[in-house]
Amino acid sequence: MKLIDVINNENRDEFIKHNYNLPRYDIKKVRENTKKEPTWIHFGAGNIFRAFPAAVLNEILNKNEYDKGVIVAESFDYDIIDEAYRPYDNLSLLVSLKSTGEIEKTVIASVTESLKADKSFKEDWDRLVEIFKAPSLAQVTFTITKKISNNDYLHDLTYSMYNSSGTIGTDLSATKTWVIPTSLINSTPDNDNPIITITCSTKIDGKVIGSSTYSFNCKVPDNYIPTCSLAIEEAGNTPASWGVYIQNQSKIKGTITTGKNVSSDTATIKSYITNSFFEATSVNNYVTNPFTSLNFLSESGTSTI
Repeated sequence: MKLIDVINNENRDEFIKHNYNLPRYDIKKVRENTKKEPTWIHFGAGNIFRAFPAAVLNEILNKNEYDKGVIVAESFDYDIIDEAYRPYDNLSLLVSLKSTGEIEKTVIASVTESLKADKSFKEDWDRLVEIFKAPSLAQVTFTITKKISNNDYLHDLTYSMYNSSGTIGTDLSATKTWVIPTSLINSTPDNDNPIITITCSTKIDGKVIGSSTYSFNCKVPDNYIPTCSLAIEEAGNTPASWGVYIQNQSKIKGTITTGKNVSSDTATIKSYITNSFFEATSVNNYVTNPFTSLNFLSESGTSTI
């Protein structure tokens, strides 16, 4: 199964079996029409031409909306004609990788002739002269490739973290150092390891030509996290002579204190859990708490920046 088999409708079932999109028009007839009455010649026989202008015309021919092909001429790299066009009778294979992972394979047969635009190739040159003299010639097109240096690119950087977003910099040319602002850390009081997404939009002449994103976990430094301490004291004194039972019915008071951090003067306690031996209590507004057992006491809580 070879690409040139398409010209003579050979191995067509095999091509279809392997999911190749074949021309639905009479290739030989289109070539005959173009030879007699050329209407379009294009200069620049590279991949841009084959994947875009030639592919568009190929689809128009498939819809039976036109009956002539395009002639391509190359004035710089003649090896393209000798190695990419003529060995395959001017056919090419367009392969597209879709976002779904599907690979689309289309045979492009809209190019009817390939010529070298140089007087040293007499036969090709004479054909070019003939084409330009033809009354039917309607358009001449070119592939123009603009060479761009790294200095021509500019970048805009933005960030987002949950419901917060902002701009890091605009019209950046190379590198940018960004210090994550304290206000961004404070916007997620319940998370000391939030995800931040950076978006880089690349521009040329003020127009965005593409963008990319990068996400990472931001580890909040320890000095941004408030400290939490517990102080235990008796809520009233009971003489030892009253006996163990009475002493065990006494009340004690535990006070949780949050410490300062670099981002704020105070921190607030959102919740805590108290444990006394086998008893556990979870509450939201902590002041004091009575216990019926004094074997063991521990306090734990969470603090908000």
